[in-house]
Amino acid sequence: MNLPNKLKLCRNKKHLTQQQVAKILCISRKTISGWENSRSLPDIDTLVKISDIYEVSLDYLLRDEKMLDRYSIQNNYLVFSRKLSIFFYYANVFLCFSMIFDTFDFKEVLVPTVPILFIINIIAFFNHFSPRFLFKNKLYFLICSITFFSILMAFIVLNIQLLHSSEYLVHFNRTTLLGFLLGRLFLIILTSLGIVTIIFLKPKSLFLKKLLSA
Repeated sequence: MNLPNKLKLCRNKKHLTQQQVAKILCISRKTISGWENSRSLPDIDTLVKISDIYEVSLDYLLRDEKMLDRYSIQNNYLVFSRKLSIFFYYANVFLCFSMIFDTFDFKEVLVPTVPILFIINIIAFFNHFSPRFLFKNKLYFLICSITFFSILMAFIVLNIQLLHSSEYLVHFNRTTLLGFLLGRLFLIILTSLGIVTIIFLKPKSLFLKKLLSA
């Protein structure tokens, strides 16, 4: 018996509908249907969760030489991808602190090198970490959003206070001032995003483990 048939059989034995399993795994019902009709296959982490839900061993689900080879390759890729996500996370920490210093420095014209590197790094981080499924947790998404906007507003208020007390912008014309302020706002948004990433999206953090096991 192949994996799709095993998944369907185990689900029926537990008297669960595709919708119920999808809700437990925080995915769509179409995804469950795709697995059971051989259109796609779950990744190894999801398969472990499925074995817990159906109360069967992972060995039973994977007892197929072709499937074992397939998941062995997939697991190796996931391990490599997680190592990359950790590297990009700590690179993000370094770049984020650099941007924090730039955010409160009005003595020099903002050089976009660090923000550009941060954007490239954060895209690479999300590509390998793939935390999209985490945001399906409404409470988690709400906490992240509140934190982001709180940090953003705090940075804006601090920047406004510093601008009022600074003599650096006195000789700026309107066009230059507008460009400066827009650049400063863009930097503040990126910095706030970086801080939220550092706080909530650290790979292998206890917070994420508890959230994923909930």
